[in-house]
Amino acid sequence: MSEQLRLLCVLAHPDDESLGFGGTLAKYAREGIETYLVTATRGERGRFGSGIDFPGFSAVGRMREAELLAAAKELGLREVRFLDYMDGELDHAKPGEVIARIVAELRRVRPHIVLTFGPEGAYRHPDHIAICQFATAATICAPIRPILLAVQPYLRIEFRSCTTWPGVMPSGRPTRQGFGI
Repeated sequence: MSEQLRLLCVLAHPDDESLGFGGTLAKYAREGIETYLVTATRGERGRFGSGIDFPGFSAVGRMREAELLAAAKELGLREVRFLDYMDGELDHAKPGEVIARIVAELRRVRPHIVLTFGPEGAYRHPDHIAICQFATAATICAPIRPILLAVQPYLRIEFRSCTTWPGVMPSGRPTRQGFGI
């Protein structure tokens, strides 16, 4: 019997899964691949309706979380997990902490494929660039290596082996020791 294939998508905000990755996630979920999502923030600083008083970050985060969970159901995702970083501040988070949390998800899910943004963050969004760097470092640092790390630059998927991924962190290719993992 062959092992069930698993895909883990690591993104920055609610709506990233639908805007750039929805077709890919739905396709593989429909084909029977166990498809998981880790989202770094709850999108607290995202756009909130026009002409309505801003209800505060927590309320917006709850609304965006509900939207993401509804989208995940439509896309056929098996599970959604939140890392609970603040929207718009991911690029200021402690790298070792974020990477360790993603490594924990990699160990738990044991994906064959990890999907995230490309190094340019789709449209140079700082949170998207940061999650690409963190997910890439976690994929390299995790003792359970996925077969592929797939990045989605400008909505075009490229597949690269995680063992040949060029260093994206300022210090170059990270190691477990370098991030305290």
